[in-house]
Formats: sequence, structure tokens, C-alpha cells
Amino acid sequence: IMRAEDEAKIREVYELLDSTPEQLIEHQPQIKYLLLRSGAYALSRNMTEPQTIHPDSPLGLALLSDALPPAEFESLHTVMIGNNPGDPLQVYARLFRISR
Repeated sequence: IMRAEDEAKIREVYELLDSTPEQLIEHQPQIKYLLLRSGAYALSRNMTEPQTIHPDSPLGLALLSDALPPAEFESLHTVMIGNNPGDPLQVYARLFRISR
């Protein structure tokens, strides 16, 4: 059973995950850590193929790609996976500390 408050919180989380890093910091200053899984932003959920981050996902593109993250996002840990032995590794998840 879901309450209206639960639905509102879930909607807020999805809106934050669809925002830019700057919007996330601006609208939710109390967030100190952020864990992103690449599967949440992937074009395909097929784990046998290299994952491509959806181009309409600014937070995923900024924080899960090989580019340097914005200065406020300190990368604490990255989990890499390979689908088969010998395959190139790809990002599974990244943990960030957000500083202001």
C-alpha cells in the first residue's frame, strides 16, 4: 500500500535522477552522497552488450562517463564489470561525495 507521501517521494527521486548535477546540488543541498548505477541510465538493459548512457540523462552522462565529474562531485568508488573474460570493463556503479 502506497501513501500519497510515498508517491511524492518516489517522484522527487526520479526527477532528481533526471536532472543535471548543478540542479541536483541547487534543489537538494542536504544530499551528501550519491550512488549511481549505470543500468538506471542505459539505453539497453541487456547486460551482454556494452552499456551506452541515454543521451537524455544529463546526470548519468556527467557522472558515469569517462569525463571528469563536476568539481563538487568527489568520486569515492567505482565498480567495474566485464560480461565475459577478456571483455573490456565498463562502469557498473559510482559513488560520489558532494561538497559545496
